[in-house]
Amino acid sequence: FEFVEEVERDLHKELGEQVEINFNVSTTTGSSPNTLTFRLTDSDEQRLHSSVDKVQQELAKEQVITKVSTDLDITVKEVQIEVDREKAKDYGFVPAQIAQTVNQMTKGQLTTQIMAEDGAVLPVYTGFGQVFNDSIESLKSMQLRSPAGLFVKLEDIATVSVQEGPVSIRRSDQAAAVAFFVEYETKESLGGISAKVDKALEKADLPSETQVVFSGDRELYDSAINDMLLAVALAIVLVYIVMAAQFESFKYPFVIMFTVPLMIIGVAIAMFATNTLIGVTSVIGVLVLVGIVVNNGIVLVDYINQQKAKGMATYNAILLATQDRLRPILMTALTTILGLLPLALGIGEGTEMNQPMGIVVIGGLVTSTLLTLYIVPIIYSLMDKETRKMR
Repeated sequence: FEFVEEVERDLHKELGEQVEINFNVSTTTGSSPNTLTFRLTDSDEQRLHSSVDKVQQELAKEQVITKVSTDLDITVKEVQIEVDREKAKDYGFVPAQIAQTVNQMTKGQLTTQIMAEDGAVLPVYTGFGQVFNDSIESLKSMQLRSPAGLFVKLEDIATVSVQEGPVSIRRSDQAAAVAFFVEYETKESLGGISAKVDKALEKADLPSETQVVFSGDRELYDSAINDMLLAVALAIVLVYIVMAAQFESFKYPFVIMFTVPLMIIGVAIAMFATNTLIGVTSVIGVLVLVGIVVNNGIVLVDYINQQKAKGMATYNAILLATQDRLRPILMTALTTILGLLPLALGIGEGTEMNQPMGIVVIGGLVTSTLLTLYIVPIIYSLMDKETRKMR
């Protein structure tokens, strides 16, 4: 996406504004890159168009937004026939009858069907050919037969003109809808632009009847982040339950679980230092870390319990465990860190998507491993009755 922006800038510099340059680029989800999409819905079309103008004005004030377009901006020339109800009534016409007659005389009418040799059913239309399709004047001179038997020209009961009309009419939950396409700079994250768009919508002060519905990457982002955070919380609970069953105690697993917040320090530092954004892959890294960082705590606490079972005092067991388990803890942590290093450095084709996961896991492991050797013994000493009141 950065490459596309660079090439577009260079081409505009060489060619100026004499040509229109478009790039066909899509994300891994199939959506347009750096584009946030949402739609406004309202049962009243006039109120909806007023809301659209307000939102466009607020979004245009954001510097990171490069372009704002809607369904209303994309139009095509079409022939519009506006019936004068009073004149039509005088001749005994209703608008629906006029529309049906014009449709039959321009497109023809289905009169029969024939069976082809291969069994296909082919419809047969009877009409006037291109007589009324050649020009606006021929359409205006079209004569319609009234219920009274009089022939009336179309231009006498309706206004025929060429106007700009929408390419498509969008509906959402049986209400009129207008889709927004907000293009923003590559340096801006999806979470950042989402916050800016939410703020702009708030400033627009839309009526309560006008609803805002997000779609595309924003919809996936909201649902994915919520699901992943729920998965992280569930992982913490499951890890605690498993350790409680293994240690046959609720106290010691609680001590070990203090390694989880220690990893958040490293995750925050690593992501800030590498300018990595929070996304689905980085949250997966946090999910993986929940199961990895507790290993060091398990090794430490289990060894302390083993020494206490042999009759050693709690204070001495804690000191011995931090000395004897230092090398095994460092070895297990280093193997994981070094194994993920190529992924964190982005070495290899297509590693950009999973690179945040490697950065998160390495950052969390480094701080969790180092701080576990200090924090877990302190928490253990506070939980044990022998060392709780020691100075």
